[in-house]
Amino acid sequence: MAKRTQEAYISQMEKTAAYWKKKADREYAYAKNSNDGYHYGYAKKAYEKAKEFNERADNARLHGY
Repeated sequence: MAKRTQEAYISQMEKTAAYWKKKADREYAYAKNSNDGYHYGYAKKAYEKAKEFNERADNARLHGY
């Protein structure tokens, strides 16, 4: 099995971060438009995951993976 290139890894991390950002934005909209408080928690967790994957991409860009 071949090793992934650094560019492929960075691309994957950026796409994953974009997915979680989109999911977080959707959950936040649900929270603002409903009376259910649990959507805020889901949004917070999704924003944290998006931040984590963006940081992984940045670290890979600076130091390799």
